[in-house]
Amino acid sequence: MKELARKILPETVRRFSNRILAWLHSRPRPLQKHWTFWRQLPPPSPQDVRVFNDRARFVAGLITRHAPPQASILELGSSVGMNLKALWDAGFRNLAGLEISPQAVEQFKALHPQEAAHTRLIVSSIEESIRSIGDGEFDVVFSVRTLAHVHKESDWVMAEVARITRSVLITVEVEEPRDWKQFARNYREVFEDCGMKQIEQPQFDRNMAKMNATTIVRVFNRTSPTP
Repeated sequence: MKELARKILPETVRRFSNRILAWLHSRPRPLQKHWTFWRQLPPPSPQDVRVFNDRARFVAGLITRHAPPQASILELGSSVGMNLKALWDAGFRNLAGLEISPQAVEQFKALHPQEAAHTRLIVSSIEESIRSIGDGEFDVVFSVRTLAHVHKESDWVMAEVARITRSVLITVEVEEPRDWKQFARNYREVFEDCGMKQIEQPQFDRNMAKMNATTIVRVFNRTSPTP
């Protein structure tokens, strides 16, 4: 009986957890509360930021293969600037970051004052600012575990992301959510419906921070002119 319980119990717990997660996703927080959560979330400490260095270098290396040093680049969800810092170190100078958390932006300025001073920083949710960005304004737009947090009420944002991208779009995203803060999307389907074409799905070291089995990296090129 004990052996049977040991076999059955984990599967029962897993199924129960999946049902709870499905229930949470069917009843997401209202959009304004969702924004409030992200605005008030404390940024990672300087010690924690170091664990993301390998991932930041991976992202910078990927962009280096697809864009020249003079490219204009926007990161959606730039947090404390670890990816922007890696891009700066790789020789890119025309950088911008859009980040909802004022605390994270201030930490970027404190950790990397030179890089932050030369980066266009937009402190806002994506929804509140993306329509003010011009068509094809950035040669490269990328996100690392940010679009998965865009509320399902804001699916319209994806077409706007494509609109502001002149050439290359890169997503490093969780496509199968694990908690209430994430929303399921297949980004190949999403962005190919918006005039982009997936050209690469790079493999990567899943031992890098926050790069688990549900994370997929996709690289897109524009196939149609911006509106």
